[in-house]
Amino acid sequence: MRRVRGLKQNKIPNVFRVFLMVLAIIIFICVAFFATWNINTIHVKGSNHYSDDVLIDKIVKTKFDHNTILLYLKNKYLKQESIPFIERVDVEIAGKNAVNLIVYEKTIIGCVEYMGQYMYFDKDGIVVESSNKRVKNIPYISGLEFDKIILHEKLEISDNKLYSTILELTQLINKFELNIDKVSFNLEQEVTLYAKKVKVLLGKGKSYDKQLSALKDILPLSKNLSGTINLKNYKPGDDIIFEKDK
Repeated sequence: MRRVRGLKQNKIPNVFRVFLMVLAIIIFICVAFFATWNINTIHVKGSNHYSDDVLIDKIVKTKFDHNTILLYLKNKYLKQESIPFIERVDVEIAGKNAVNLIVYEKTIIGCVEYMGQYMYFDKDGIVVESSNKRVKNIPYISGLEFDKIILHEKLEISDNKLYSTILELTQLINKFELNIDKVSFNLEQEVTLYAKKVKVLLGKGKSYDKQLSALKDILPLSKNLSGTINLKNYKPGDDIIFEKDK
């Protein structure tokens, strides 16, 4: 009887030793995992709206995010936090200690002002973002009246005929890579473009492709100047006159 009790008493310390050994191995693996897969290089691709440092700060926030595997798994399987003007960000493993952040920005072609906010819309007229800040290089549309504007829904204006005009103008501005700050409509629905101190009169027409194609060549020549370019009745081959402000 005494021998049996002795065996039971010796068995408990042995189990405890095994538990400690397993625990030590797990801790060692975890330490090695975090030490050898620690991120020290991050490359950002496709970000035009945010600088690399700002975007990295929005993605890599906690100490766990500094681990290559954990950041990848978090990005792949957990819901991403919403970042203004960004559709999504994919994390790509480039090595044990390096990742690539592949940025997919929302396709924004213009903005309008509504109730103190700038409402940004895409090529399909869907309002994809709102902000109290004006973003550079995105044309600002003025002179329109809105019944209502709802985020993530199609832009609604009082005259639906102007909708196709807005889309055409903003798409042509992107196509010809024109640095246009503002697109304005007057009461007669005539169009005027503003590029810094240059005013471009387009008038009211069914299409503006030929006018903006010509503007692509002449606008760089008017850099640092102040004046007006009248393209209301422009036809291919016509002389284009730049009238300086007095």
